[in-house]
Amino acid sequence: MNNERYNELIEKLNKHLYADRTGRSVSPKSSGRDRLSLSDNLLITKDLQKEQSDKMALHLINTLNERKSLNEKIKTEQVIQRVNKYLTLMRYKYAEVEKLKRLHILSDYYSSMKEQSSTENLSIGIEVSEKLSVGLILPLKVRGIFLSEGRPAKRFYSSIELRKAVSNPINQKFPIMLDHRDNEVSAMVGAVDKLEYDSGIKGIRWWGHINDETFARNVMDGIITDVSATIFAKDVYDASLGKIGVDLTFKELSLVVNGAEPLNLIEVDR
Repeated sequence: MNNERYNELIEKLNKHLYADRTGRSVSPKSSGRDRLSLSDNLLITKDLQKEQSDKMALHLINTLNERKSLNEKIKTEQVIQRVNKYLTLMRYKYAEVEKLKRLHILSDYYSSMKEQSSTENLSIGIEVSEKLSVGLILPLKVRGIFLSEGRPAKRFYSSIELRKAVSNPINQKFPIMLDHRDNEVSAMVGAVDKLEYDSGIKGIRWWGHINDETFARNVMDGIITDVSATIFAKDVYDASLGKIGVDLTFKELSLVVNGAEPLNLIEVDR
């Protein structure tokens, strides 16, 4: 049915609907064009049913599309939540891996430092007052020259490293012991209390005390004349100086029978 014919039928239908609402009727004398035939009624009814069916179908399609859009939105949110959770887990994983890498690097560093570091026992001479130990007051205060620039044993110690060692917090206090028995508490007889670098002698002066009466009297009487220091250092090789000790730390100073460095000095601090 073409549009012109369809519009004509709609116009007739509207007239009949108007007549129904107002209580009037279409005059029998009206033009035949104003009267609806049975076939016209059928066509109009069919078109109205089709239009209603189309509207229902369109409504159903819109409803389905809305539900589909809602489902897709829910699925999208679920996917985003899963992705965020995965990213969180991966960030945690990589953070832990990074921590392990750093710990491994630190472990390797300290292992290499341990391999480069070595221990050297350095003996130095002691000079004490000739006066016998009369009127001993404990602790006995002692002082002297701890270490000077040079090679007292295997390593060469420079004045620069000696100056650095004095300011090292680890070296501010360490024990005076017997014969390097550094694993025995009973071998501790005193302590080194203070260090100072003396540029005039290019060496370290030190002050300390001895608590044990026997060894304090032996020092005062000149029976014990030597001490030996345990020095931790990293070994560096120089073309002209050979093995050089750097980053010095002093573990202990021991009273010994024979020392290796006669140039150093210690005396009772009065």
